[in-house]
Amino acid sequence: MADRTADLRDVDLDAPMSRAVLTAVQTALPVEGRPYAALGEACGTDEAGAFAVVEAARAAGIVRRIGASFDSYKLGYVSTLAALAVPEDDLDRVAALVGAHPGVTHNYERDDRYNLWFTCIARGQEALERELAGIRREAGAGDMLVLPALRLFKVRVAFDVREGSSAGDATPAAAGAPAPAAAADVVPLDLDDADRALVRALQGDLAGDARPFALAAARASELLGRAVGEDEALERTRALVEARAVRRFGAMVRHRKMGFACNAMGVWNVPDEQVKRAGVLLALPAGVSHCYQRPRRAAWPWNLYTMIHGRDRAECGRVAGKLHAALAEAGIEAAPPRMLVSVREFKKTSMRYFEEDR
Repeated sequence: MADRTADLRDVDLDAPMSRAVLTAVQTALPVEGRPYAALGEACGTDEAGAFAVVEAARAAGIVRRIGASFDSYKLGYVSTLAALAVPEDDLDRVAALVGAHPGVTHNYERDDRYNLWFTCIARGQEALERELAGIRREAGAGDMLVLPALRLFKVRVAFDVREGSSAGDATPAAAGAPAPAAAADVVPLDLDDADRALVRALQGDLAGDARPFALAAARASELLGRAVGEDEALERTRALVEARAVRRFGAMVRHRKMGFACNAMGVWNVPDEQVKRAGVLLALPAGVSHCYQRPRRAAWPWNLYTMIHGRDRAECGRVAGKLHAALAEAGIEAAPPRMLVSVREFKKTSMRYFEEDR
């Protein structure tokens, strides 16, 4: 272990090859028996070199886990974005009780009257409504926005740290992404016990092993009570990818550790008949990780949401400016976005699916 630690200390995470690996591993760790070999070949190194970079980044706190990111709806779960308007002197208490709910995966303070924003996921609409009612009751809050996704234009949480990259650059993956998907049209997959066991394994941390799917197979075997081989784990994972239940397999990172210190949610008021065109345009820049249509509310008239990541507030503002200009050029009349900048991160974790099956 001492020798291995020393080797990791020799890895220069600022080197061009390391930056290429850290950029690619977020989206391009293939579903193969030895995925780091393919990653290394794509980034100008070998399997050992790519694995060492990822492990050094994990030791530095940049990579928080290696695993799968899932489409909740494909697994039979539902989710929503929600926000509370909390008195400043009560924010820490309310944030703690909101974060204590296992279905809450992200929980942020943002600089707005609605100052506590969180995502909540549950196994079915009734369960989600119970969770939200519990949060409202515990918080003593009558003023809560519930903003489920109506249409998805982009989910691509990947940070480009290669030299010369810009948050305002267009993302080829976004340009070639599937057509905007309405959440109501997503049909849950018919998963068997082995699929669910594998999901539970893939949602954990599979770092520290050059054969992550062998590790996933071993964990699924323990959960299922029968042997699951690496080949079966690979076959089932590929099926989940093909069905788009797995959005990506790779590194989940801490964006601030990657140098992206600012996170701003831009909310847009776009004419309803132009939402589809606008959403496609807003999803293009690399600095936009998420783009959704959400319902308007009486106290909250915005209907399109872009999550913008930048190295600082000014970079986020420049991306928002380019987005506004792109809408205008396309003949879409919309005011500049209302920018809600993240002030504090209270919780950020991945959802634990099927844990109630235990």
